[in-house]
Amino acid sequence: MQDVQVLVHGVKMRMQLSSERVEEYRARGLLVEEKATVPNKSVPAEKPRKPRNKKASGAVK
Repeated sequence: MQDVQVLVHGVKMRMQLSSERVEEYRARGLLVEEKATVPNKSVPAEKPRKPRNKKASGAVK
């Protein structure tokens, strides 16, 4: 049994399929090929935001 992602009616689903079933899905083009997860360089890592200096609100004395 293999844990794979398949497209069922346009929806990605994770299933456990036997090897022959995996080949069947692959032949029909329904198997979502697992790509090696490479960190996306175009998206910058989210930087922690510096808190703004909060000035005392209210009436000026």
